[in-house]
Amino acid sequence: MGNMVETVFAKSSGAGVSAICVIRISGPYALKTINTLLKSDLKSPPRYAVLRTLWWGKVKLDQALIIYFAKDSSFTGEETVEIHLHGSKAIIDMTFNALNSFENIRPAGPGDFTLQALKNGKLNLSQVEGLANLINAETEAQKILADKLFSGSFNKTVECWRSKLLNIKANIEASIDFSEENIELDIEGEVKKPIDEIIGEISKEVSGSFYVEKINRGFEVAIVGGPNVGKSTLLNCLVGEEVSIVSEIPGTTRDVIEKKVNIGGHLVSIFDCAGLRETVDPIEKIGVERAEKRANSSDLRIFLKDTPGEEDPISIERKKNDIVLMSKTDIKNGFEGYLGISGKTGEGVIDLTELISRQVGEYFKKCGSTCNNRHRNAMGKAIKSMEMAKENLKDIVVNIEFVAEDIRQALLNLEDLLGKIDIEEVYGEIFSRFCIGK
Repeated sequence: MGNMVETVFAKSSGAGVSAICVIRISGPYALKTINTLLKSDLKSPPRYAVLRTLWWGKVKLDQALIIYFAKDSSFTGEETVEIHLHGSKAIIDMTFNALNSFENIRPAGPGDFTLQALKNGKLNLSQVEGLANLINAETEAQKILADKLFSGSFNKTVECWRSKLLNIKANIEASIDFSEENIELDIEGEVKKPIDEIIGEISKEVSGSFYVEKINRGFEVAIVGGPNVGKSTLLNCLVGEEVSIVSEIPGTTRDVIEKKVNIGGHLVSIFDCAGLRETVDPIEKIGVERAEKRANSSDLRIFLKDTPGEEDPISIERKKNDIVLMSKTDIKNGFEGYLGISGKTGEGVIDLTELISRQVGEYFKKCGSTCNNRHRNAMGKAIKSMEMAKENLKDIVVNIEFVAEDIRQALLNLEDLLGKIDIEEVYGEIFSRFCIGK
């Protein structure tokens, strides 16, 4: 990652006009920069707000609150200064022009402050990913899951796995190093059983990561049915705006239309699929094929029907928790035993959203702490190393040193998970998700 630390600055408060604008400066020249703007030394204790006047040469910039953070107690692990200005665009622009005039500092790029924190050991890589998810969280569920990574709770889980593996490794190496002293190794109790326990725990976390990814991307719900059954009207009602064309002409929806909506604190992607029917129209046929593909891959399907006797589209496989609705109850009598709905009047929509919310909630209960392929790959490699150790245990007399090496490799895989090993290639992808002020 390189050893040279640059001094960077950026606006760390929200966009647009506001009462207060916060500009953060972090790095070796942060204190020198603010002293130049103050025309004197700051001379305030760390973490205390002081009211001072900022100058750019002979031009008064603003009267601002200044807070200084010492190197070892700041978010970034570098000397940091926060300038709390009035939120005037003119003041902000003038202050940025002043800061840009300094030779030893530069505007921060996306995630630069967090990258400083990573380099200085204030955060590990999984916490950085959690912070990125927290910044981008759109729903309560996403916020809760992101906080698991950012708060460090997952780190404790990984450290627990590492501690168990280190204990196994120590027992194995003791039996190797002190073989002449007849130190017996309990293969079952000290090696195989704890390895199986760790593999089980990591495997559960791998499984839970897919549910986390689903919650972050959006639980997918496909509205399927024949032409002119009311799918587009229902979608418009669920999202509260007209996103689908509503028409009595069969085949109006030629493609899959997606809209994301917050239901019960969860991000839900709702798909209005093309009416499923046999057609000779080549454009409509493409739409039908895409609708079938999307419906079959979705987490939940809402089958919208005109009558209870109407058959499901033969190309769509019904799953256990799919929902069947009788449509257009505003213009026809209900059917006993079936949930009726009217996208036009809103009848039954609350009941439908509660059903969807409960099903997403079941996914949420299965969530782990990790959330992406990098995590799964690292955990998968650790499991593979431990499985290899179990294989070598079958002839422990010959393979004892191989077992020790397999355990060492599993430990390295877990360090990779937390970013303790230098993995430069993943940084660009992760930090591209940050805003400039973070």
